[in-house]
Amino acid sequence: MRARDEIEDEQAMPIPTEGGIQRGPPVIRSDPGTTGPDMSPLERADAREIRLLQALSDAAREMHRSLSLDEVVRVATARAREILGAEEAATSQIQRGDEDAIQSATSLSHDGPPRGLDPLARRGGPAGEVRRTNRPVRLMRTTADAGPGSRAERHDAWLGAPLVGSDGRNLGIIQVAGKIGGREFTAGDEAVLVQLARMASVAIENARLYEAALETRSQLAWAAQIERIRAAEVRAVINAMGEAVLVCDAAGRVNIVNPAADALFAGRPVGSYEDLLSRFRPGDSVGADPIADAVELQLEDDPRRWIELRVYPVPGPSAATAEADESGGRIAVMRDITAARQARAQREAFLGILSHELRTPITTIYAGSKVLAREDPLDMHTYRDLANDISAEAERLFRLVEDLLVMTRIERGVLHLANEPVLLQRVVAGAIRLESAHWPTARIRLAGPVDLPAVSGDVTYVEQVIRNLLSNAAKYSPTEAEIEVRLDAGDDGVSCRVLDRGRGFRSDETNDLFDLFYRSPATAAQAAGAGIGLFVCRRLVTAMGGRIWARPRAGGGAEFGFSLRAYEPDGE
Repeated sequence: MRARDEIEDEQAMPIPTEGGIQRGPPVIRSDPGTTGPDMSPLERADAREIRLLQALSDAAREMHRSLSLDEVVRVATARAREILGAEEAATSQIQRGDEDAIQSATSLSHDGPPRGLDPLARRGGPAGEVRRTNRPVRLMRTTADAGPGSRAERHDAWLGAPLVGSDGRNLGIIQVAGKIGGREFTAGDEAVLVQLARMASVAIENARLYEAALETRSQLAWAAQIERIRAAEVRAVINAMGEAVLVCDAAGRVNIVNPAADALFAGRPVGSYEDLLSRFRPGDSVGADPIADAVELQLEDDPRRWIELRVYPVPGPSAATAEADESGGRIAVMRDITAARQARAQREAFLGILSHELRTPITTIYAGSKVLAREDPLDMHTYRDLANDISAEAERLFRLVEDLLVMTRIERGVLHLANEPVLLQRVVAGAIRLESAHWPTARIRLAGPVDLPAVSGDVTYVEQVIRNLLSNAAKYSPTEAEIEVRLDAGDDGVSCRVLDRGRGFRSDETNDLFDLFYRSPATAAQAAGAGIGLFVCRRLVTAMGGRIWARPRAGGGAEFGFSLRAYEPDGE
């Protein structure tokens, strides 16, 4: 490419115009980049101007082709040096937000490394003036010796044009120095550099916008990644919670359901917050508004189950203030408290029953001992009756305490049973002797073979089970009614059945009889009781690997029985 200084010695002839309309456009050869002696001065001038325009167009196209700031600065520097025929060129762009910081700079020379230009374009000197005023500055060769410290002191000539943003702020500077051939930079050179600086400014702003867009996209991607990580962490926490959790959006739709909630509403997934509220019995104190306090509710399809519900509001996007009427959603946290309510009811019942069951024997023992302690002599009949009452109530108190101890050990998981051979026929016979003494009006008879195999169990607890069953039978049987205890050998062990002719119970009570504190309505008024004995019997028999049952008898009465496995020594 030929430098622009080749046209400086020739002035283009003006084209006559009238009213601003060109009459005779010059004739331009097919190759405007060539000149010859046969061309007129006007044609040569036009050809050079066309080459200049093409060079500027190529520079603009090359700068706008790249969105890299460094590449735009490099192209602007190279084109400025080539088009203006300068020995050196440098382009500097300042950092956004800091006019004293240079973000990038490029310096080029046509015959080696740059010698004199300051690519950093410091605030002092002509380069600083360009940056301060946003106007071009041109130093002539005749002013090269203007004074010490001048930028032109080391160059024949110097020219600088500002890089200006669309908002009028300075973006940097393009500067050239030392025109090849020792010539001066002309006003035309200044206009060309200003135009090149304008195109470079647009390209720099585009590159900056592109870099800002990339940075914003990177930040958004990072923020999205952080959001995904946090959402995954929240889901992991919710899924790990033992409580059932439903997360609803502002429209009430369920977005997150953890495994505990799936298990709670197995077979009937909850689709919305309103659907959740419909799962509870009508009349319960819960509405559509979030409730932070726990509410205990019954399930509509299973009234035996109780659920503790807490609902927390999720602030919406407009909830920057304390007023959060517009909820962004709700989080419902539920916990099945059926077992806790049952335990609470059992504790209350236990305390009531225990106080009653303890009061009666203690009162009898206390009153009887007071009478016996009197100095007044008692006849033998009265003395014997008082002693029998004290003995009976002490026995009753002892049995109650034994059952309570077993129940406590079972509930705490510290019940230890021995695995030893037990001959049921011997244990049953001994228990019958003890209960017959305690219930003298009851006729208890043992039936069954005497050569039964040993069973596996703990002899102390086997005796406790048998005595509880015998005591129940004697307590609820008519006076002088026979109670039969039958032992039978089975395929895998020995069974023991206690058969009475008392009032019995309904067939639908079979499973309830072994629940803690349960007493059959048919017999509850007939005799006092705590509702603990049968519960203890079932737990003990189950712990020893056996089974226990209850059946109403045809013709009246009840059958309570249990079976234990045949004894097998360890290692066999």
